[in-house]
Order: sequence, then C-alpha cells, then structure tokens
Amino acid sequence: MKLADVMAAYRHRPFRPLVLRTKSGQEYKITHPEGMTASHDGEIVGMILPDHDFVLIEVAAIKEIVARTSRKPRARREEPE
Repeated sequence: MKLADVMAAYRHRPFRPLVLRTKSGQEYKITHPEGMTASHDGEIVGMILPDHDFVLIEVAAIKEIVARTSRKPRARREEPE
C-alpha cells in the first residue's frame, strides 16, 4: 500500500469512516475526519481510535482500506396535514 492511497481515502469529502486492515489481520477504525496523520517521510500513519487510543503503523503493513460508501436511509418525517 502507498501513503497516497491511504490519504486519498482519508481525505475523501464528505468524510467516510475507514477501516485499515493490515497484513497481519488487525483492523483499525478511523471514525473522525481529524483522526489520522502521517509522518513526513510517508512511512508511518498515526491514528486516534474510537476508544481514544493512539496507534502508529507502517504504511507498508496496510493491506486494505475499507470505506463506508453509503449511509443507512433516514426515516422520513411525515408532513403535518
């Protein structure tokens, strides 16, 4: 995986929550648009996880990026008569 691929998914607007899957099978959820950063050399990404832990992983260890592509339909409000 390349940093450009990771950042393209992360910077998509409107923001979509992401799951980064590593080659070892670990999954990291990014649920907030300010929840990830990258090192200057592009080899490491840092993430704030939903439980507020901070994790650093090597970009080369990322196997797959899964982005939520659609939202659940919202219930429509009925118009008053």
